[in-house]
Order: sequence, then structure tokens, then C-alpha cells
Amino acid sequence: MTDKVLTEDEKSALLDGVQSGEVEVQSSEGTGYASVSEFKIPQRAHIVKNSFPRLSILNQQVAERLRRDAEQLLQADVGVTNGDQSVVSFGRVCERLHGLAAIVVFEAAPLQGRALIAMEAPLVRVLVDAFFGGLGTGGSADGRNTFTPGELSVVNLFATLVLSSTKETWAPLQDIQADRVSTVVSID
Repeated sequence: MTDKVLTEDEKSALLDGVQSGEVEVQSSEGTGYASVSEFKIPQRAHIVKNSFPRLSILNQQVAERLRRDAEQLLQADVGVTNGDQSVVSFGRVCERLHGLAAIVVFEAAPLQGRALIAMEAPLVRVLVDAFFGGLGTGGSADGRNTFTPGELSVVNLFATLVLSSTKETWAPLQDIQADRVSTVVSID
């Protein structure tokens, strides 16, 4: 395989043709001219779940960092797992919740849109109990259909921890500003 694909004259002619915007092309219909035109890549309207393996890796790293940070905050063993990611409406999230839940809405600029951290009442009570030195059993709900200001403070503290873990994990790829927008209470 010592044969050259193009001779020096052919290379020069090709470079001249590309530089001028016209290249002579041989086809079954004879000699024609091809021109160079601009090609715009359209914005993706649909993201295939498995098309971004780096995103899955980042989410696993966020879960691991959050586990470590939560263990330090609560002084207890914490389990955090990385689940499936999907885009759903706020209403659909509320439909999936069972009973009382705290929902923290946040943005992560420059990424578009808003995201949610949804914590049902049993999880909130476990976090509050562990935060104040309890065994993390959650205590009783006492038939309440809302959270106390103290419980909401722990929810927001935990949400800040989630956002901080997310920001630090994403830093090598993209500098994001993960900021809490609001905290709402959902009642079934």
C-alpha cells in the first residue's frame, strides 16, 4: 500500500477548488461543480435518556457527595441512591406524592428550567429527628397537615446541601448557580 491516494497536482487542485468555493466533481452525468454551503445544526428537541452517559455519571457523583455531606450534617449513616431522571410536570410530581410533602423549587443557571426536590412527611420527620440528635425514627405526625417552621427550616437546610453538592459536582463541567426559588407544601 505505497500508492498515494491523491497526487500533488490533485491535492493542489482540490485545495484551490475548496478555497474558491467550487470543486469540480465527476458523476455519471458528467463533470459538474459542487459548492460549499453553510450547514446549521438544529437545536435538539428531544433528548434520548441514554444519550448522555456523562449526565448519569454526574448524577451518581452528586448522590455520593450528598451522602457524605448529609452524614456530616446529621451525624448519622445516610443512604442516598441515584434513581432514574425524567422530565415531569409539577402537577405530575404532586400526583405521585402520598400525603403531606415539602417541595423545594430551584434553578441551576445557565441550565434552563426549574427542578424540584420533593420530600414526603416521613422523610422530613426523619431528617428533623436526626438533625436534632435523635435516632432518625421520625417521630409522630400527630395528625398535622402542615409542617412547623422548624421542620421547614430543616427542609431548606437539606435542600441547600443538595444544591451545594450539585454545584460542586458539576463545577469541572459547567459552573452552575443552583439557587432555591421557593418552598411549597403539598397536601394530598
